[in-house]
Amino acid sequence: MSKDIVTDLQKDLINQSKPTSEILPKAYLIAKKLQLEDFSSWLKLEMDGYRNIEEQNIPDYRSISGQIKAKNPFNGWIPVCIDDKKLEKTLSERKCSQSIKELEKLLEEDKDKNLYTALSGEFSKLLDYPLPCGVFYGRSQFVAILNLVRNKILDWTLDLESKGIKGKNMEFLEEEVEKAQTSSTTTVNNIYGGTNNFQVAQGNDTVYQTQNNQKSSGFLSMLWNGLKKIFTWWKK
Repeated sequence: MSKDIVTDLQKDLINQSKPTSEILPKAYLIAKKLQLEDFSSWLKLEMDGYRNIEEQNIPDYRSISGQIKAKNPFNGWIPVCIDDKKLEKTLSERKCSQSIKELEKLLEEDKDKNLYTALSGEFSKLLDYPLPCGVFYGRSQFVAILNLVRNKILDWTLDLESKGIKGKNMEFLEEEVEKAQTSSTTTVNNIYGGTNNFQVAQGNDTVYQTQNNQKSSGFLSMLWNGLKKIFTWWKK
């Protein structure tokens, strides 16, 4: 490890074999030592997940969209056509609140499997569709979230380096802390969106994986707060 902690973090960032989840704690340590509260708070959320966070406060880059499908008992999962585009958008677009580690674990599963969130019976009735439905997501959307977080941290370290902020032996000089406070890149640009925050996760919580032939391996209940939001919209 280099005595220069910022350079050491940069080495980790360009090492593609090192998971982003293992890089975040070091970045968080640096941000806290430099007293960058906004940036360290963002890093903490990426480490722990956006739990109990209002959907409008989850960064827009965590928005994902999928394709609604129904499980045909003979043909497997088939696309569902919805004439009401507003309803389709409401059901198929959301923000994921999972931690970076959880997203990595999700992507580490069999790469020949697809990811989907099942819609409960109530949602199927809302769609007036007689078969169980689910929303299927492309893996690339989750990869994009990981890449964006990693690149944002890299840009931040380059900005620190350009200002002579490098740190030695895990510590920073007082003048380095002062310089960091004036950095224009220490505030996270959080663009607010209006999509629903239905959680997507690994295992038996809120996500299923299906083989490419799309045979289902289980069923899942939609989050109750998400259900209430849909019915509230539908009554308007």
